[in-house]
Amino acid sequence: MRSSAPVVGPPWPAQRPPLAAIALALLGALALATFHLAVFFPTWADECVHVYVASRVAAGAVLYRDIHSARPPLALLPLIALLALKLPPLLAARASVVLACWAIALALALAGRRLFGTAAGLVAAFLFLVAPETAARFAFTGIHIVALGAAACAALALLERPGLAGLAAGLALASGQHALVIAACAGLWIAARSRRAALTFVLTALAASALVYGGAVALGGKDLVQDLIGRHLYHLDTSAPSDDGDIRWFLPTVALENLPLLALATVALARPVRAGGGWPFAPRMALAAMVALHVAAVALMKGGLVLYLFPAHALLALLAGDGALRLVRGLRAAATRRAALAASLGVLVLSIWGFRSARERYELRDAAHYSVVPQVRLAAMAHLQRLSVAETLARVVEPGSTPEETVFGFPTLAAQVAVSAHRRVAGELADLAPRWIQLGLVTRQSVVKALEADHVRFFVTPRWFYFNDPYFKSYLATCFEPPRVFPRAIGEGGGIPDVLLYRHLDGACR
Repeated sequence: MRSSAPVVGPPWPAQRPPLAAIALALLGALALATFHLAVFFPTWADECVHVYVASRVAAGAVLYRDIHSARPPLALLPLIALLALKLPPLLAARASVVLACWAIALALALAGRRLFGTAAGLVAAFLFLVAPETAARFAFTGIHIVALGAAACAALALLERPGLAGLAAGLALASGQHALVIAACAGLWIAARSRRAALTFVLTALAASALVYGGAVALGGKDLVQDLIGRHLYHLDTSAPSDDGDIRWFLPTVALENLPLLALATVALARPVRAGGGWPFAPRMALAAMVALHVAAVALMKGGLVLYLFPAHALLALLAGDGALRLVRGLRAAATRRAALAASLGVLVLSIWGFRSARERYELRDAAHYSVVPQVRLAAMAHLQRLSVAETLARVVEPGSTPEETVFGFPTLAAQVAVSAHRRVAGELADLAPRWIQLGLVTRQSVVKALEADHVRFFVTPRWFYFNDPYFKSYLATCFEPPRVFPRAIGEGGGIPDVLLYRHLDGACR
């Protein structure tokens, strides 16, 4: 039962929305579609692994039994559905991302309309579609479903719809653990206003998650707990940095790339409007707290990645949409001038900090291709990011293939080769992250045993983990022929590094 009326903004106007707002939305859509086509190429991102797992499930394999994955069911379900429609694998992966981005934009438009006004919602949707963070995450499937659920959960909580907010939270958590902080904040918001509503939220969230996970187990996913929980517990160990790098190392650059949204969000927070419940329950402050706490949680994780920040991005865009409209409508007001001045000073400080960090971090790498605008950076590096070597490898691997001969190697590369060559990944270990082996969550001996039992024929890897690890180096030298090297090409390249293709010796090590 609600303790007070929901916090709402101005109603939908009787007249049509301003043509400028419609133009912004259409331009945002065009920018999203255009850039999507510009960067449509195979990458080293985890989408290669997701495509393989989803392809196997679409072909009849049982998730978490016949095929292992560290991704929750709903992170894969949209991609599985698109593959079941016979879309080409990589097209299905990018289509799932674009559809999820459109769904997030729609959620922002609807939530912004109720919370801050119709124009603010449209601007928030536009800002999300053209934001650098959105462009930079095109090649990552799964996290967008998490972000959609988290954004819906936060908005519905602010609008005091505990049942629907709980449903969104449960579905978000059935897509990925990275919705946890935002869902918890939404639950606390609801609990502060009504204990009964909080109980509804919690029960609905638990029921939704239990339905999804229980359904996966009922369909045969007997290894679900080990696949989803056992291999992710290392994130809780903050005593040592991960081999993936410390997320705090990247935060200055992330802040730099999101300066426009951060500045507009600052304007939105400069003059918070008292809601029915008073200052502690102002929706703008709640959104800011959700963003800040999510970022802090990712920064504290061992092995936290920039990718994990994405669920908070939509909420930042929602705040920025409100800030943009407040700035435009109140430029003559003294308070707004002070807010704009404060935001400008903040932008200046962050710019100096961010640019210095970007120079320090990237000058030693490939500064010629670095830009603080991800759209520019990704377009400039497109020829380096092309994993066309996987297609070349597939042509070598596929001839005369039989179902019992499998391929293995570095996850993203091996998965894409397997999909292109119509082979399986040995032991169905496509989603085996090398860091799990390094952390002792999976033993080297168990991996080799699974490979040999599943008749591994080809082993593909750059000169990275498997090539340098003493145990796997000995395994490759003993059981495989000397590798064929596919060198990194110039121009429309063969991939980021050199790639080595090993062929198993007949009769060896079985």
